[in-house]
Amino acid sequence: MFVFKKTKINIDLTNATIISQNSSFEGEVLSENDIRLDGFFKGGMTSGKKIIIGKNGVFYGELKCENLINKGKIKGNASVSNSTILFAKSKFNGILSTQNFKVEGGASFDGNCNTGSANQSFETIEIIKEESENETKDLSHHIETQTETVGEILNNN
Repeated sequence: MFVFKKTKINIDLTNATIISQNSSFEGEVLSENDIRLDGFFKGGMTSGKKIIIGKNGVFYGELKCENLINKGKIKGNASVSNSTILFAKSKFNGILSTQNFKVEGGASFDGNCNTGSANQSFETIEIIKEESENETKDLSHHIETQTETVGEILNNN
């Protein structure tokens, strides 16, 4: 049997990036501080601290943060280096990688969850990002070479 308790969290939004209700945004947001979404967002969102999806917030895309607080709707993938909380009536559809995972009664989770390995995934993503910025030309040449090889295989069969 599961026991669900209401979770209370103190949230300080002094230096937060806020996408308010009745607003929509498509693109990428990067912040060292907290990010709060009360409107609609499609794209990539990265925070060095918390990402908070408010009860009217709708998110589609990729999330990366230290802590994730969801009271709204998320469809996509999230890499959370510390803890994730899904509040009652919230929805998550996608792949979640996190150290700690808490779900209140009435929340909906549809997807895959990996706990305990989020830190490793988070670091790997950052390393890949740094390497890709420095080696874009080499990667593009490698892809062209692989494409030619696949084409040769298909033509020979």
